[in-house]
Amino acid sequence: MSQIGYDIVKSEIPKSQNHSYCHSTGTQVRKYQLQSENKWQIDLEDLKSDFLYVINPSNPCGSVFSKEHVQEIIDWANQNRVLIVADEIYYGMSFGEFGPIIRLGEMDKMFFTPVWQISWMIFYDKNHYAVEIKQAMYNICQFLLYANVFVINSLPQILDQLTIFYARDRMTHFKENHDFLIQELDQIRGLKCIPAQGTFYLTVLIDLEVFQVKSDTEFAKKLLGEENIILLPLSWNGTEKYQGFRMLTIATKDVYVEMIGRLKEFVKRL
Repeated sequence: MSQIGYDIVKSEIPKSQNHSYCHSTGTQVRKYQLQSENKWQIDLEDLKSDFLYVINPSNPCGSVFSKEHVQEIIDWANQNRVLIVADEIYYGMSFGEFGPIIRLGEMDKMFFTPVWQISWMIFYDKNHYAVEIKQAMYNICQFLLYANVFVINSLPQILDQLTIFYARDRMTHFKENHDFLIQELDQIRGLKCIPAQGTFYLTVLIDLEVFQVKSDTEFAKKLLGEENIILLPLSWNGTEKYQGFRMLTIATKDVYVEMIGRLKEFVKRL
């Protein structure tokens, strides 16, 4: 898909691992802005590109675009003759019912198999507009590392016994943890949760002045040293605009109760 003269526009977060490959082919990768105050929707103003890379549901924001916003994106792409690449590896993982094109899927997120590195692309291309792009995808695969034979051979049995709703059926648990964390974390001085609409992530912004640090990385190191809590700094997703951390919501509630207790002690010592 990357060819000299093309450019791809992607979300300002998360950080992509494909920048180096795109750079080697002369492809320009630019970032579009997200609106944190509006459920992380895409700011479509002044957006120009050959390809629009859309992650929905999103990591690390946990956002799930509404049907209306998805239609806005599609309308914009149609008007500007831009191909949408829809990254949907968190398919079915929403807290509600939400209403492509190239659709991406991945074992890691759909069936909770971290680092198995098994993914796929589904082309909706009845008019054969993406023939060259399909060939480019085959070519790119030659540069990628594959999962081991044991993992690959297990895939047919997994797909036979499980369904694409495996993750969705566990969303009630994630939602309960998500709501509990927001209720507790928003009461801690210096923290502000950005509610998610899906996935198993929660984004929490931090006030650097309150915690007397210069960055979220410094905050994470300080928290690890004093309370033995490991959090992923939000800036590690490729932007300095948002200072905070990303959390998973898949653990049992007792884990979060203890973590929140440690966070409160951490704040008391400031």
